[in-house]
Amino acid sequence: MKHILAMLLALLGASGALAQIYVKVVPEKKTFLSGEAMYMRLTITNNSGVPVELKSREYSSWLDIHVEHSTAGAELPQSKFALFPPLKVPAGMSVSRKIDLRHFYDLSREGNYHVQAVVKMPNQKDMFASQKSLFAVRTGTPMWSQTVAIPASAKRCTFSICTIAVRGIQKLYVQTKDPDTGVAYNSVCIGDWLGTTRPQCMVDGKANVHVFFPLPHAERVFPHQLPGNHGKAAVL
Repeated sequence: MKHILAMLLALLGASGALAQIYVKVVPEKKTFLSGEAMYMRLTITNNSGVPVELKSREYSSWLDIHVEHSTAGAELPQSKFALFPPLKVPAGMSVSRKIDLRHFYDLSREGNYHVQAVVKMPNQKDMFASQKSLFAVRTGTPMWSQTVAIPASAKRCTFSICTIAVRGIQKLYVQTKDPDTGVAYNSVCIGDWLGTTRPQCMVDGKANVHVFFPLPHAERVFPHQLPGNHGKAAVL
């Protein structure tokens, strides 16, 4: 079945070239920390000579995003189905949008992934596939963590400070994790880490975490409040 799907997508890509509709999906960066926004840049180029308006139907979206775990060699099931808003692509033009994969897939597992976009034309018959693009998800190197109770709530949250190399530069992140499973549901980069001293961290009475660490020519305070809107990143 997997080989049949691969052949079908290859044919779709070939038909897209013949129809002069080109689809491309590229990760915003090659390596993501577990829990952070995993933006993919979708670009659709219309060289067909006529404008194209892509629309979803009630149970069929004009855009399908496929994600495959490279190590396991299997396509991930979608955690949420999405009907993408309409998109107009003028003749002879390219249109780009950003898509956060966290909205549709559980990408908490460390490893390498492939992402591919398939665009369905308005007749719901012609489909055009992008090439597969590679990206990686890493858990990072932990430096500090503390589990706290959320004010006015029975829930708890674990704050964690960790580092990860991005394009050869060590970045410092604040993560919020499920204290029972250890899965990160949000990660925010707060700056470059020089590696000379360990960050000093504290959590205040309002469940804000404060991180003190040196920068090249200064020392700054980075407050990070529990991101209750972590699931509201824009899609398209």
